[in-house]
Amino acid sequence: MKYRFTDYFEKKVIAKRPYLTKEMCITVVEGFLRREMQDDGE
Repeated sequence: MKYRFTDYFEKKVIAKRPYLTKEMCITVVEGFLRREMQDDGE
């Protein structure tokens, strides 16, 4: 699965946190422990 990152994420979030990588974020998203459905079905 290919992920897209917002300009805000790339320019603000990652820039302020050099220890954080996009690969780390993808690992967290793909390795969830459980999923909860919101009231709107998303």
